[in-house]
Amino acid sequence: MPGFVIAQIVGLLAGAGLLLALYPDAGRTAGDVVAGHNTATRRIDT
Repeated sequence: MPGFVIAQIVGLLAGAGLLLALYPDAGRTAGDVVAGHNTATRRIDT
């Protein structure tokens, strides 16, 4: 079990490192590519 948790953490760090290496400005440009949606809902009576 401890080996599995360590492997998960190593995978997390490797993935985050690759993300930062390949897309260093991902955090700054995320707002430009994420599309918002209307959160207002209507009740539909059937």
